[in-house]
Amino acid sequence: MEHDSLIVDLLKYCIVLSIIEGVTTIREARVKLDVLIKRLKDASLLLDSYSSNRFTMHDIVRDATLSIAFKEGGFFYKRQVQLDNEWLNMDNVEKYTVISLHYCDIVDGLPNSINFPRLKLFCIENNNHSLRIPDKFFEGITELRVLLLVGIDLSHVPPSIKCLKKLRMLCLEQCVIGDNLSIIGGLKKLRILSFSESELKGFPFELGQLCKLQFLDISNCSKLEVIPHNVISCLNNLEELYMRNNTVEWEIGGKTNASLAELSHLHQLKALDMQIPDLDAFPKNAFFQALDYYMITVGDFKMFSVEGFKMPDQYKASRTLALHLKEGNNNIHSQKRIKLLFSQSERS
Repeated sequence: MEHDSLIVDLLKYCIVLSIIEGVTTIREARVKLDVLIKRLKDASLLLDSYSSNRFTMHDIVRDATLSIAFKEGGFFYKRQVQLDNEWLNMDNVEKYTVISLHYCDIVDGLPNSINFPRLKLFCIENNNHSLRIPDKFFEGITELRVLLLVGIDLSHVPPSIKCLKKLRMLCLEQCVIGDNLSIIGGLKKLRILSFSESELKGFPFELGQLCKLQFLDISNCSKLEVIPHNVISCLNNLEELYMRNNTVEWEIGGKTNASLAELSHLHQLKALDMQIPDLDAFPKNAFFQALDYYMITVGDFKMFSVEGFKMPDQYKASRTLALHLKEGNNNIHSQKRIKLLFSQSERS
């Protein structure tokens, strides 16, 4: 992880790689992780960052940590170097459990497939959006638990992704994503799914089959306008939902597109970050009292920046409600669910 990393990213790894034992929910993992981070800070192994939802690490500690990982084996990490396909000709491929490539120049592109039978985590963070993943690329890494792809051209999602039956965390971020995303619906063990900042044109109905999903992030997906009816309501185990800065058209009543009323079916939901275009779309069922954290804006989103109002940083533990009503719209006084949110909010 980088300097000034998000605590929520560390949380994801702890959940899907079973780093914290004896927890089944994100809520439990958050509590234990907070304790662990405090202990590490007290021991000067971690440091405070510029924001309370981040942490950092001193260079000396970081270098020592990487050195230990390399010596123990199974760890391949490259950052901002030029790579040709020679990096794949590693001795004893059976020992590798982690491959992490950060902003490397992959000269020859990716090979048709790779074979690492014990690989648990594969990460490419990329700034060359022409990089593509070949169709059969994932066939030789079927033990994978974590797949993180950043800045990749996925206008055609590789069919071999369906081979990753043990995958628990899938992050396709800052990517161009095509319309064959429905294939991901077959990854039944997914617990973490993120499309943050990606060009995501559609949200297929098949994603409602991810019954173990606990964390969904579709924030900053500027091209996502439609979520099918009854997809979100099928995600019964969802605990955290992030939908900031997107243009989803919520339907009132929800016969074709999703309606916000579907959120009331998510009985495990504890964290919510989203925008609601107007009061009419606001769900009538007052389920918000069960949330630990929420950051909700209602109304004309552009006006918040004009008037100097700033929402808390994303993924921050906050209870914030922001309203911008049209002139002459005074029906807030009859909205009990809005009043309830106001009474619970820390900032409004």
